[in-house]
Amino acid sequence: MKQLLPILVLLPTLASAQIWEQTNGPYGGDVRCIAMNASEELFIGTQGGGVLRSMDNGDNWISVNNGITAMDVWAIIVAPNDNVFAGTMGGGVFRSTDNGATWTQVNDGLDWPFVISLVHNSNGDLFAGTVEGGGVYRSTDNGDTWTVEIDGLTNTWVNALAVNASDELFAGTFGNGVFQSTDNADNWAPINDGLTAPALLCLAINSGGDIFAGADFGDGIFRSTDNGDNWSPLPIATSNNIDGIAIASNGDLYAGTYEDGMFKSVDNGDSWAPVNTGLTATYVLSVAVNSSDQVFAGTYFGGGAFRSSDGGASWNEINTGLIATDVRALVTAPNGDLFAGTYGIGAYRSQDGGNSWQQVNNGLDARYVRALAVNANGDLFAGADWVNGAGGVYRSTDNG
Repeated sequence: MKQLLPILVLLPTLASAQIWEQTNGPYGGDVRCIAMNASEELFIGTQGGGVLRSMDNGDNWISVNNGITAMDVWAIIVAPNDNVFAGTMGGGVFRSTDNGATWTQVNDGLDWPFVISLVHNSNGDLFAGTVEGGGVYRSTDNGDTWTVEIDGLTNTWVNALAVNASDELFAGTFGNGVFQSTDNADNWAPINDGLTAPALLCLAINSGGDIFAGADFGDGIFRSTDNGDNWSPLPIATSNNIDGIAIASNGDLYAGTYEDGMFKSVDNGDSWAPVNTGLTATYVLSVAVNSSDQVFAGTYFGGGAFRSSDGGASWNEINTGLIATDVRALVTAPNGDLFAGTYGIGAYRSQDGGNSWQQVNNGLDARYVRALAVNANGDLFAGADWVNGAGGVYRSTDNG
């Protein structure tokens, strides 16, 4: 009995130590991809927060990760049968047949589970692009099995996939430009005449078949009006990456950039103008447009999601319930208030044990907070990275 007694005493302590509950915020996060179903319910894939769904046009979000074991989601699509597919970094592809309520990993034959792009054709065939080493995989049975399709694809780092009205496939690679397949991915051929930027991040095709390719390293946007046979650069005034392109029903183009926010073109790409009023997070990773031509932007460094209902003239943050924030620091003040330092959206305070949070950034120009400290008087100190001309150490003597 002397040997059993310590075990009996410790068991309740061990059990209670394993119970965790996620706090209700702070809201925000890195939104890598956006998709919507036929009812225009929204799905977003995040870095670290998995998949979230909104059934009210982005006003509120809920996490829908039951069955998802890899929470870094780079690609998300809704197939013609309304099944939702999520491509993840390290976990391959997950499928939901119940609008995101539950997910199943579907990786049979997908031996390189680093999926960063997804697309489907009119028949519902699925195509997955991977980071270097995998190439393009195809599934003709709703994701149950996959086969690698890289014949002629000399670069296996596929950042972007697109399908035109004739079900021809286009793959944007990181280093060798664009490849085309006219036989459902059985064979690929490079189509790069005039494309001087070989490292591509996104592709989009409008209703007339014009193809738009966004490049890395500040190389801008290219357009092809002849199905990829020839490409021309477009005059967009940014020296940063083009991470996402989306097209409205009237043909207006939206391009999300890394650091310079959103650009819009109303003349098929011949000219571009920044449209950033209210877009407080300017590292835009993903762009989508619904049937009402409302535009959605997913941002990096914790900014979360934004929506514009007036063609990009103004933007509103839509982060309620979006819990995927990159929290780098936590501290408790002497009065019991909890402070969180985030990487990209500054500092937050909770006065009810994490049940609710409010942003406390008045005077905190540096939003990439790595460290928080508090002294016995309750004075707060925030240490932040130098980004966009702001950084260093900040102090608050009034509880944030």
